[in-house]
Amino acid sequence: MAKHLELTPRLGLLASWVRPGAKLADVGTDHAYLPVWLMLHGGVSSAIASDLRSGPLQRARENAEAWGVTKRLDLRLCDGLSGIGPEECDTVVIAGMGGENIAAILAAAPWTADGCHTLLLQPQSRAESLRQFLSENGYRIARAWYASALLNFNTQFANGYDYNSDPRDYISRFMAPGYLMIGAGVTWMPKKWFTMTFTPGTWRGTFVTSSRLSAEGAYGVDPGKRLLSEFGGNLKLEFNYEFLPNMTLYSRVDFYSNYLDKPQNVDVRWDTQINMKINKWFAANLNLNLIYDDDTKILQKDGRQGARIQFKEALGIGLQAAF
Repeated sequence: MAKHLELTPRLGLLASWVRPGAKLADVGTDHAYLPVWLMLHGGVSSAIASDLRSGPLQRARENAEAWGVTKRLDLRLCDGLSGIGPEECDTVVIAGMGGENIAAILAAAPWTADGCHTLLLQPQSRAESLRQFLSENGYRIARAWYASALLNFNTQFANGYDYNSDPRDYISRFMAPGYLMIGAGVTWMPKKWFTMTFTPGTWRGTFVTSSRLSAEGAYGVDPGKRLLSEFGGNLKLEFNYEFLPNMTLYSRVDFYSNYLDKPQNVDVRWDTQINMKINKWFAANLNLNLIYDDDTKILQKDGRQGARIQFKEALGIGLQAAF
Protein backbone atom coordinates (compact mmCIF):
# COMPACT_ATOMS: atom_id res chain seq x y z
CA MET A 1 0.00 0.00 0.00
CA ALA A 2 1.20 3.53 -0.80
CA LYS A 3 2.58 5.70 1.96
CA HIS A 4 0.03 8.40 1.23
CA LEU A 5 -3.62 7.75 0.50
CA GLU A 6 -4.49 9.71 -2.63
CA LEU A 7 -8.03 10.51 -3.72
CA THR A 8 -9.29 10.57 -7.26
CA PRO A 9 -10.12 14.07 -8.59
CA ARG A 10 -13.82 13.35 -8.01
CA LEU A 11 -13.37 12.35 -4.37
CA GLY A 12 -10.80 15.10 -3.86
CA LEU A 13 -13.38 17.69 -4.90
CA LEU A 14 -15.92 16.22 -2.48
CA ALA A 15 -13.34 16.26 0.32
CA SER A 16 -12.64 19.95 -0.30
CA TRP A 17 -16.32 20.72 0.32
CA VAL A 18 -16.51 18.97 3.70
CA ARG A 19 -16.51 21.55 6.47
CA PRO A 20 -13.65 21.13 8.98
CA GLY A 21 -14.88 19.34 12.09
CA ALA A 22 -17.96 17.94 10.35
CA LYS A 23 -19.84 14.82 11.50
CA LEU A 24 -19.80 12.85 8.26
CA ALA A 25 -22.08 10.17 6.86
CA ASP A 26 -20.79 8.63 3.62
CA VAL A 27 -23.61 6.68 1.97
CA GLY A 28 -22.60 4.00 -0.52
CA THR A 29 -19.06 4.24 0.79
CA ASP A 30 -17.66 1.32 -1.25
CA HIS A 31 -13.93 1.33 -0.30
CA ALA A 32 -14.43 4.14 2.27
CA TYR A 33 -11.58 6.13 0.72
CA LEU A 34 -13.29 9.47 1.41
CA PRO A 35 -13.98 9.07 5.17
CA VAL A 36 -10.59 7.39 5.73
CA TRP A 37 -8.77 10.24 3.96
CA LEU A 38 -10.70 12.89 5.90
CA MET A 39 -9.88 11.17 9.19
CA LEU A 40 -6.20 10.92 8.33
CA HIS A 41 -6.10 14.64 7.55
CA GLY A 42 -8.15 15.75 10.57
CA GLY A 43 -11.01 16.94 8.40
CA VAL A 44 -13.92 15.44 10.38
CA SER A 45 -14.80 14.94 14.04
CA SER A 46 -16.61 11.64 13.34
CA ALA A 47 -17.51 9.50 10.35
CA ILE A 48 -20.10 6.86 9.45
CA ALA A 49 -19.53 4.76 6.32
CA SER A 50 -22.56 2.81 5.11
CA ASP A 51 -23.26 0.49 2.22
CA LEU A 52 -26.11 -1.71 1.08
CA ARG A 53 -23.88 -4.70 0.32
CA SER A 54 -21.58 -6.63 2.63
CA GLY A 55 -18.81 -6.98 0.01
CA PRO A 56 -18.03 -3.26 -0.34
CA LEU A 57 -18.38 -2.82 3.41
CA GLN A 58 -15.79 -5.56 3.97
CA ARG A 59 -13.39 -3.70 1.63
CA ALA A 60 -14.09 -0.54 3.61
CA ARG A 61 -13.24 -2.39 6.82
CA GLU A 62 -9.96 -3.63 5.34
CA ASN A 63 -8.98 -0.12 4.27
CA ALA A 64 -9.86 1.28 7.70
CA GLU A 65 -7.63 -1.35 9.31
CA ALA A 66 -4.79 -0.69 6.86
CA TRP A 67 -4.80 3.03 7.64
CA GLY A 68 -5.34 2.67 11.38
CA VAL A 69 -8.77 4.31 11.72
CA THR A 70 -10.87 1.24 12.57
CA LYS A 71 -11.78 2.48 16.05
CA ARG A 72 -12.85 5.88 14.73
CA LEU A 73 -14.79 4.84 11.60
CA ASP A 74 -18.33 3.55 12.17
CA LEU A 75 -19.16 0.98 9.47
CA ARG A 76 -22.85 0.16 8.93
CA LEU A 77 -24.69 -2.24 6.63
CA CYS A 78 -27.92 -0.47 5.71
CA ASP A 79 -30.02 0.76 2.81
CA GLY A 80 -29.23 4.45 2.22
CA LEU A 81 -29.80 6.47 5.38
CA SER A 82 -32.14 3.94 7.00
CA GLY A 83 -29.56 3.02 9.63
CA ILE A 84 -28.34 6.55 10.33
CA GLY A 85 -30.11 9.06 12.57
CA PRO A 86 -30.24 12.82 11.90
CA GLU A 87 -28.45 13.56 15.18
CA GLU A 88 -25.48 11.41 14.17
CA CYS A 89 -24.28 13.58 11.32
CA ASP A 90 -24.36 17.11 9.96
CA THR A 91 -22.86 16.35 6.53
CA VAL A 92 -24.12 13.65 4.18
CA VAL A 93 -22.17 12.51 1.11
CA ILE A 94 -23.94 10.46 -1.55
CA ALA A 95 -21.78 10.02 -4.62
CA GLY A 96 -21.25 7.64 -7.52
CA MET A 97 -24.93 6.71 -7.96
CA GLY A 98 -27.63 7.63 -10.43
CA GLY A 99 -29.65 10.75 -9.74
CA GLU A 100 -32.85 8.76 -9.26
CA ASN A 101 -31.21 6.50 -6.68
CA ILE A 102 -29.94 9.51 -4.72
CA ALA A 103 -33.42 11.07 -4.83
CA ALA A 104 -34.94 7.82 -3.50
CA ILE A 105 -32.47 7.74 -0.59
CA LEU A 106 -33.30 11.34 0.33
CA ALA A 107 -37.05 10.73 0.00
CA ALA A 108 -36.79 7.90 2.52
CA ALA A 109 -35.05 10.26 4.97
CA PRO A 110 -37.13 13.48 5.00
CA TRP A 111 -34.97 14.93 7.79
CA THR A 112 -32.34 15.67 5.14
CA ALA A 113 -34.49 18.64 4.02
CA ASP A 114 -34.56 20.30 7.46
CA GLY A 115 -31.85 22.82 6.56
CA CYS A 116 -29.61 21.58 9.38
CA HIS A 117 -27.64 19.14 7.25
CA THR A 118 -25.20 19.76 4.42
CA LEU A 119 -25.74 17.40 1.48
CA LEU A 120 -22.88 16.76 -0.94
CA LEU A 121 -24.45 14.96 -3.88
CA GLN A 122 -22.60 13.74 -6.97
CA PRO A 123 -24.87 11.88 -9.42
CA GLN A 124 -23.24 9.71 -12.09
CA SER A 125 -26.32 9.98 -14.30
CA ARG A 126 -29.82 11.51 -14.43
CA ALA A 127 -28.67 14.68 -12.66
CA GLU A 128 -31.76 16.49 -13.97
CA SER A 129 -34.02 14.06 -12.06
CA LEU A 130 -32.15 14.81 -8.84
CA ARG A 131 -32.39 18.57 -9.40
CA GLN A 132 -36.12 18.30 -9.97
CA PHE A 133 -36.57 16.27 -6.79
CA LEU A 134 -34.56 18.77 -4.75
CA SER A 135 -36.47 21.79 -6.09
CA GLU A 136 -39.88 20.15 -5.52
CA ASN A 137 -39.19 18.98 -1.97
CA GLY A 138 -37.87 22.07 -0.21
CA TYR A 139 -34.13 21.48 -0.46
CA ARG A 140 -31.96 24.59 -0.57
CA ILE A 141 -28.93 24.62 -2.84
CA ALA A 142 -25.94 26.60 -1.54
CA ARG A 143 -22.31 26.82 -2.55
CA ALA A 144 -20.13 27.21 0.53
CA TRP A 145 -21.76 30.46 1.72
CA TYR A 146 -22.31 30.95 5.45
CA ALA A 147 -23.63 33.72 7.66
CA SER A 148 -20.78 34.87 9.88
CA ALA A 149 -19.71 37.33 12.56
CA LEU A 150 -16.40 39.09 13.02
CA LEU A 151 -14.69 39.73 16.37
CA ASN A 152 -11.04 40.68 16.25
CA PHE A 153 -8.71 42.34 18.77
CA ASN A 154 -5.06 43.39 18.29
CA THR A 155 -2.53 45.17 20.48
CA GLN A 156 1.08 44.74 21.63
CA PHE A 157 2.71 43.95 24.97
CA ALA A 158 6.15 45.57 24.64
CA ASN A 159 6.87 49.25 23.99
CA GLY A 160 7.75 50.30 20.46
CA TYR A 161 10.38 52.94 19.61
CA ASP A 162 11.45 54.97 16.59
CA TYR A 163 15.23 54.60 16.57
CA ASN A 164 15.57 57.05 13.70
CA SER A 165 14.44 59.96 15.92
CA ASP A 166 14.43 59.65 19.72
CA PRO A 167 14.85 56.03 20.96
CA ARG A 168 14.06 57.07 24.53
CA ASP A 169 10.38 57.92 23.98
CA TYR A 170 8.03 55.11 23.05
CA ILE A 171 5.72 55.57 20.07
CA SER A 172 3.47 52.62 20.95
CA ARG A 173 2.75 50.40 23.93
CA PHE A 174 0.09 48.06 25.34
CA MET A 175 -3.37 49.37 24.29
CA ALA A 176 -1.77 52.32 22.55
CA PRO A 177 -2.91 51.47 20.06
CA GLY A 178 -5.39 48.65 20.58
CA TYR A 179 -7.82 47.68 17.83
CA LEU A 180 -11.24 46.08 18.31
CA MET A 181 -13.42 45.08 15.34
CA ILE A 182 -17.00 43.80 15.53
CA GLY A 183 -19.06 43.04 12.44
CA ALA A 184 -21.57 40.77 10.69
CA GLY A 185 -21.62 39.46 7.16
CA VAL A 186 -21.03 36.36 5.04
CA THR A 187 -18.22 33.83 4.59
CA TRP A 188 -17.35 31.99 1.39
CA MET A 189 -15.27 28.81 1.70
CA PRO A 190 -14.90 27.19 -1.74
CA LYS A 191 -11.88 25.16 -0.58
CA LYS A 192 -10.71 23.90 2.80
CA TRP A 193 -7.57 26.02 2.46
CA PHE A 194 -9.22 29.31 1.40
CA THR A 195 -11.79 31.48 3.16
CA MET A 196 -13.21 34.88 2.30
CA THR A 197 -15.27 36.84 4.84
CA PHE A 198 -17.06 40.08 3.96
CA THR A 199 -18.65 42.11 6.76
CA PRO A 200 -20.29 45.20 5.24
CA GLY A 201 -21.32 46.45 8.68
CA THR A 202 -18.19 46.62 10.85
CA TRP A 203 -17.42 48.86 13.82
CA ARG A 204 -13.74 49.46 14.54
CA GLY A 205 -12.45 51.09 17.67
CA THR A 206 -8.87 52.36 18.01
CA PHE A 207 -7.86 52.73 21.66
CA VAL A 208 -4.98 54.96 22.83
CA THR A 209 -4.71 54.65 26.62
CA SER A 210 -1.34 56.41 26.91
CA SER A 211 -1.90 59.99 28.14
CA ARG A 212 1.05 61.34 26.16
CA LEU A 213 0.12 59.64 22.89
CA SER A 214 -3.51 60.62 23.39
CA ALA A 215 -2.55 64.28 23.92
CA GLU A 216 -0.51 64.11 20.69
CA GLY A 217 -3.53 62.80 18.76
CA ALA A 218 -1.64 59.63 17.81
CA TYR A 219 -3.26 56.89 15.70
CA GLY A 220 -6.09 59.13 14.54
CA VAL A 221 -7.72 59.98 17.90
CA ASP A 222 -8.61 63.61 18.58
CA PRO A 223 -6.01 65.20 20.92
CA GLY A 224 -6.90 64.30 24.49
CA LYS A 225 -9.30 61.53 23.43
CA ARG A 226 -8.64 57.83 23.95
CA LEU A 227 -10.96 56.27 21.37
CA LEU A 228 -11.38 56.64 17.61
CA SER A 229 -14.71 55.12 16.55
CA GLU A 230 -15.23 54.13 12.90
CA PHE A 231 -17.95 52.35 10.95
CA GLY A 232 -17.24 50.69 7.62
CA GLY A 233 -16.78 47.44 5.72
CA ASN A 234 -14.11 44.77 6.07
CA LEU A 235 -12.93 42.12 3.62
CA LYS A 236 -10.82 39.29 5.06
CA LEU A 237 -9.01 36.68 2.96
CA GLU A 238 -7.40 33.64 4.62
CA PHE A 239 -5.13 31.02 3.06
CA ASN A 240 -3.86 27.96 4.95
CA TYR A 241 -2.09 25.31 2.90
CA GLU A 242 0.47 22.54 3.41
CA PHE A 243 2.54 23.01 0.26
CA LEU A 244 5.32 20.60 1.33
CA PRO A 245 5.43 17.79 3.92
CA ASN A 246 5.92 19.39 7.37
CA MET A 247 5.73 22.89 5.89
CA THR A 248 2.59 25.04 5.94
CA LEU A 249 1.80 28.54 4.80
CA TYR A 250 -0.80 30.69 6.56
CA SER A 251 -1.64 34.10 5.16
CA ARG A 252 -4.37 36.56 6.13
CA VAL A 253 -5.10 39.98 4.70
CA ASP A 254 -7.75 42.46 5.90
CA PHE A 255 -9.03 45.45 3.91
CA TYR A 256 -11.03 48.01 5.87
CA SER A 257 -12.83 51.08 4.53
CA ASN A 258 -14.32 53.70 6.85
CA TYR A 259 -17.64 54.79 5.34
CA LEU A 260 -17.71 57.99 7.42
CA ASP A 261 -14.30 59.45 6.53
CA LYS A 262 -12.29 59.02 3.32
CA PRO A 263 -13.72 55.61 2.35
CA GLN A 264 -11.36 55.53 -0.66
CA ASN A 265 -8.36 55.29 1.70
CA VAL A 266 -8.41 51.58 2.50
CA ASP A 267 -6.49 50.30 5.54
CA VAL A 268 -4.56 47.06 5.00
CA ARG A 269 -3.18 44.49 7.43
CA TRP A 270 -1.38 41.47 5.94
CA ASP A 271 0.02 38.71 8.15
CA THR A 272 1.91 35.73 6.72
CA GLN A 273 3.40 32.82 8.65
CA ILE A 274 5.47 29.92 7.30
CA ASN A 275 5.71 27.00 9.74
CA MET A 276 8.40 24.36 9.28
CA LYS A 277 8.84 21.16 11.26
CA ILE A 278 12.57 20.40 11.10
CA ASN A 279 12.44 17.13 13.03
CA LYS A 280 10.57 15.71 16.03
CA TRP A 281 12.41 18.11 18.35
CA PHE A 282 12.76 21.40 16.47
CA ALA A 283 10.40 23.67 14.54
CA ALA A 284 10.86 27.05 12.91
CA ASN A 285 8.52 29.78 11.74
CA LEU A 286 8.90 32.91 9.68
CA ASN A 287 6.46 35.77 10.35
CA LEU A 288 5.88 38.66 7.95
CA ASN A 289 3.61 41.60 8.80
CA LEU A 290 2.56 44.50 6.60
CA ILE A 291 0.33 47.34 7.86
CA TYR A 292 -1.05 50.44 6.20
CA ASP A 293 -3.33 52.55 8.41
CA ASP A 294 -4.44 55.89 7.00
CA ASP A 295 -4.93 57.23 10.54
CA THR A 296 -1.39 56.39 11.68
CA LYS A 297 0.91 59.31 10.83
CA ILE A 298 4.63 58.55 10.66
CA LEU A 299 7.45 61.10 10.49
CA GLN A 300 8.82 61.23 6.94
CA LYS A 301 12.39 62.06 5.90
CA ASP A 302 11.30 65.55 4.81
CA GLY A 303 10.00 66.32 8.29
CA ARG A 304 6.31 65.93 7.45
CA GLN A 305 4.00 63.34 9.00
CA GLY A 306 1.86 61.03 6.89
CA ALA A 307 0.58 57.51 6.43
CA ARG A 308 2.98 54.95 5.02
CA ILE A 309 3.50 51.20 4.82
CA GLN A 310 4.95 49.49 7.89
CA PHE A 311 6.74 46.16 7.53
CA LYS A 312 8.12 43.67 10.07
CA GLU A 313 9.66 40.23 9.81
CA ALA A 314 10.68 37.73 12.49
CA LEU A 315 12.27 34.28 12.42
CA GLY A 316 11.75 31.92 15.33
CA ILE A 317 13.25 28.51 16.15
CA GLY A 318 11.79 26.50 18.98
CA LEU A 319 11.97 23.19 20.81
CA GLN A 320 8.84 21.05 20.75
CA ALA A 321 7.86 18.00 22.76
CA ALA A 322 4.72 15.90 23.15
CA PHE A 323 3.59 14.58 26.53
